[in-house]
Amino acid sequence: MLSLIILSSFLLFIIGLYLILYSPYCIRNWRGFVILFLTFTIHSIFISILPFCQLYLLYFLIFIDINSFNCFYHTIIIFYCILESLFFLFTVEEARLLNTRPLPKRPRLPNNYDEQFIDRILNVYEKSNDDIRVCFIGWFNGIENLSYDLIYEENILEYITMATYGAKNWKEITNKKQQYIKKLYKRLLKKYPEQRSKIKSGYNKKIQLKHPYRDLIQYTHYPMLKYLLFGCIRCITTSILTSMRYEYQIINNIAFYVRKYPKKTSLPPILFLHGLSLGVNTYISFIRRLTSLDRTIILLDIPSVSMRLHTEVLSMSSILSSIEQLLISLNEQYITSISHSYGTLIQSCIVKQLPHRVRDQPMIFIDPVCFLIFDSRYINNFVYRQPSTPNQLLLHTSCTKDLYSIYAIERHLCWYECNLWVEDIKQSRIRIHVFFSENDDIVPVSFIEGYLRKSNIDITIFPQFKHGQFLITPKVQDDIMETLHKLETKPMVDDDIVVHV
Repeated sequence: MLSLIILSSFLLFIIGLYLILYSPYCIRNWRGFVILFLTFTIHSIFISILPFCQLYLLYFLIFIDINSFNCFYHTIIIFYCILESLFFLFTVEEARLLNTRPLPKRPRLPNNYDEQFIDRILNVYEKSNDDIRVCFIGWFNGIENLSYDLIYEENILEYITMATYGAKNWKEITNKKQQYIKKLYKRLLKKYPEQRSKIKSGYNKKIQLKHPYRDLIQYTHYPMLKYLLFGCIRCITTSILTSMRYEYQIINNIAFYVRKYPKKTSLPPILFLHGLSLGVNTYISFIRRLTSLDRTIILLDIPSVSMRLHTEVLSMSSILSSIEQLLISLNEQYITSISHSYGTLIQSCIVKQLPHRVRDQPMIFIDPVCFLIFDSRYINNFVYRQPSTPNQLLLHTSCTKDLYSIYAIERHLCWYECNLWVEDIKQSRIRIHVFFSENDDIVPVSFIEGYLRKSNIDITIFPQFKHGQFLITPKVQDDIMETLHKLETKPMVDDDIVVHV
């Protein structure tokens, strides 16, 4: 036992020394070091389990005499090592199947799609009047120092094809769709005709489009132990939800936790939409605050972004249909909603497709990823980036490189369906408040803030916060609840934007 303690202490000392002196991660204070140390240790354990299991099995086959083998604990270890090895083969095959699975059918293009894709995007990027290629330069590999000249005409057509139809290449789409893509490109040039001469004809093979619908799914293999651990946490936290009188309901294969308020109230139910995590179970502390309110609470459970071995991704249309059916069964006309991260994509669809359910109702967006999601920084930060800070490593380990979660993001996210424009907000007349984390590792905060600042939208920015940090900050959760109360008690305002920093 003493030798084990000494060995563990030595390993922890080596890890700490590496993180302080040699790691690429930025450590600014002792809290950052503690987070980095714990995350790095857990991450190292997870990625080391499989090679350890394989080495242990090799050691067993070569050096241990089966005839003299009678250790019960040793048998359990060997059995576990075999399971982990089989789980690795299962994951490899699962990844192969997901990579070859046909792409989901995309929703119908909006009637004003050409306006959205060209005019609104060009208006967002201030430098587009200098060179329109600034709008999508981050989508290409092989471009350094903003070398716009490397992007040729057919490279632009390839990008528009990917963004519009999700097609893997130009030849996959019909002639009618090809003509529509060319129409969009002509509208792009029509906006700034003087830039036509800047764009070379042909296709530049030296640069490569980052294509989430075509690229192989970039995931990190995590052991079966991780999913078992997360499953145990879910079981414990689900029992907590049950103790708070939440009932599990399934409507058209969509799962909800519903806590009905027994008395009549004029306040509509609150729908909470969770982000990419363990599911609603990750938000227990915040759900406790919601539960203290005298009204019905609805929690949507999304398996495909809840760190589960789940390959079926729910379509937005089916989710919205189930939400509406649930409201009908509860005899409710309106709904108030709060969402975080991935949940804001669903909330965006609610605003656009169920406006009659949210008109004049409060809607709170926390760490939103639904504004200007065509910007390349989203996909780069979530899919293609290697972690370089403690929080990025934490996100990498806990969710962003999970095979099943990354599959849902790369293959099933349709930007024109989920993107929320300020025009949509004004049309729906929702009482909106947006919370940003200043140092968000996924959302380009300053870019989105600049876009929303021009409209009548209240914004709160949490100084020095990272993505999802509100989950471990009780004061911020209280501030969100206070904001909800203010939204419900004050009338609609169409004046200038209010920004809190």
